[in-house]
Amino acid sequence: MSSSTERDAISNGMNSRPLHDGIAQSGTGLPDDGAKPLDISPQDEQRLRKTLLGEDGEAEVEAHPS
Repeated sequence: MSSSTERDAISNGMNSRPLHDGIAQSGTGLPDDGAKPLDISPQDEQRLRKTLLGEDGEAEVEAHPS
């Protein structure tokens, strides 16, 4: 080992990564492996927009009032 705060890599193969990196989407910041955008029809877009935003086109401020 090089120092008390650093650890040597266990592997240097295909799956090696820095020890401080997050696994999958658990790390902070934007994901670096985001999927490509989906191609949907304008009708599907309107249907989803209506479902997610409601009739007025505004999202609910508080979905679960306390």
